[in-house]
Amino acid sequence: MKRVQSAFVLVLVSVIVLRMAFIFLRTPSVSIDHERLRSVWLHSQYNLGKGYEFFGNMPDEDLYAFSALEYVSGKNPVQVNYENPPLAKYLLGISYLVFGNILVVQFIASFGILLLTYLLTRHHFLLSPIAFLPPLLLVVDPLFVKASTTVNLDLIQLFFALVALYLLTLRQRSPFLLFFLGCAIGGIMASKVFFVGLLLLVYSSFVLWLNRTPRLLSSIVPVFIGCLLVYLGSYAVYFAYRSPSDFLKLHIDIIRLYRSYLPEYPWFEIWRILLVGQWRTWFAKPSIQPVAEYWLGWPIAAVLSGSLLLSRRALRLPWPPSTILLGWALAYLLFQSVHVVFPRYLLLVLPILYALSAIRISTLPPKIPS
Repeated sequence: MKRVQSAFVLVLVSVIVLRMAFIFLRTPSVSIDHERLRSVWLHSQYNLGKGYEFFGNMPDEDLYAFSALEYVSGKNPVQVNYENPPLAKYLLGISYLVFGNILVVQFIASFGILLLTYLLTRHHFLLSPIAFLPPLLLVVDPLFVKASTTVNLDLIQLFFALVALYLLTLRQRSPFLLFFLGCAIGGIMASKVFFVGLLLLVYSSFVLWLNRTPRLLSSIVPVFIGCLLVYLGSYAVYFAYRSPSDFLKLHIDIIRLYRSYLPEYPWFEIWRILLVGQWRTWFAKPSIQPVAEYWLGWPIAAVLSGSLLLSRRALRLPWPPSTILLGWALAYLLFQSVHVVFPRYLLLVLPILYALSAIRISTLPPKIPS
């Protein structure tokens, strides 16, 4: 029996690795022309009213590539794309400088995400082959595949989020591990829009309190220290140009900017994307458009994950790893329910939903033959 199980695990791992290798080998190396991107940026929506002729909107992928090259050349990281923190863009820029391919860091993050998704599921299954189901679902998920092969900030943010959740679900929480939990949360905050990192920081503190962590205050302090070190460290170049008071004003401007985004946008649209693969736009007719990356794995995973609430074990104290993951998935989806959303926002919760789905499948009663 063990030999059969080992052979099955080997097959699953081979399928996952070969699938990712196939994806990466088919992805062309992204050629970055710094001066072309600079010209596109100067004549884009980001410089309206500044004396430059408008040639058209600049796509996010070009914006992040241009930002990455500007940052690693030593420029002030708020001159371009100030509304997003700089860490992920620094990593993209370093990837281009070291490997000549800006996507290498995305490939590395993708493999890290698959490994962390497996480890999160393994909390429940130990060495069972079913722990490989969530990574297998990810490598066929159109949204994950797209993120792995394009220049974006979401994938790096997801990597840090999974590191943080893995550390949060460990039974042993030494000050050393709690510090690294804070560093991972700081990585989330420093990669793309700090609101998600703040949410996980609050949620992590709640879990530590709810699970009756000994010496709660001394446990939370390393988390906050690690978070601040990474977040402030990502702005080290910024502080060479600006003062701490400017740093505070920068974040006030970021909050005002995001509050001004379509304040009339309806709530709970993230659930429409997740369950039926449609999203409400403000630039197309009709306003409800299909999500190109949608597949049936999303609603199935959502329903299976939600059904874990019916389990008594899921709600007992201290929370098991599966409940910690479920609580975060709900907190994240509710947070994304109250403002404008894009389909790519689902990426940060899909590995968790796939892991929870595998856990739910394992709890279903076996069919008794008649």
